[in-house]
Amino acid sequence: MGQKAEFDRFAENYREIHTKNIQGISGADSDYFGKYKVEIVKKEWGGVERQCSILDLGCGDGMNAVHFERYFTEMEYFGIDISEKSIRQAAKLEKQNIHFACYNGTKIPYQDGCFDVILIACVLHHVPQAEQIGLLRECRRVLKKNGAVYIFEHNPWNPVTRKIVDQCVFDQDAVLISKRTMYQMLRQAGFEKIKAAYTIFFPRKGILKKLAGLETWLGWLPLGGQYYTAAKK
Repeated sequence: MGQKAEFDRFAENYREIHTKNIQGISGADSDYFGKYKVEIVKKEWGGVERQCSILDLGCGDGMNAVHFERYFTEMEYFGIDISEKSIRQAAKLEKQNIHFACYNGTKIPYQDGCFDVILIACVLHHVPQAEQIGLLRECRRVLKKNGAVYIFEHNPWNPVTRKIVDQCVFDQDAVLISKRTMYQMLRQAGFEKIKAAYTIFFPRKGILKKLAGLETWLGWLPLGGQYYTAAKK
């Protein structure tokens, strides 16, 4: 699988490469963008602390587990990825409530109805288009009733985002997905109560950094660098 080979290549220095690619324009490092995604998931899932099982599909080196552990103190986290070398890196973070495993990119290796939350963070644009809806149906299969999937993707209508993606060595195979297309795929996969919003409008540096707090109110505006969709089973 081409995706696997590409991400195996960069498993040991993924964060360094990603930060180098985005920090000059965005003013933030790779870890920041993982953290902000988990913060949004926490906000959407609800502020009341409760036990939950979390699947991070396409977890890479597993660093999102650190952020999930901070914001979901009663969680059990499972991270899966097609890159064996990335999972070996992630395994360094394993503990009683954090687990990692490889999977084949199509069949999620867990039973029906076992997760409350699924995160898919900038992964689907690497999945062949013919396989995307099938993978979303797999996500629905492993979600509990009223469980939710949170999908973050790059906004193909943002020229800065397109420039960053074009220059990124591990995004050479990326085919960006519009928010409208993502909404339609989720519907086709059987999801309900779909919500979508654009994010990352301002750089995290200089005077514009102070405007980041306004982004909560700009989710309708199709100029954000990324967007997310939240949908329930």
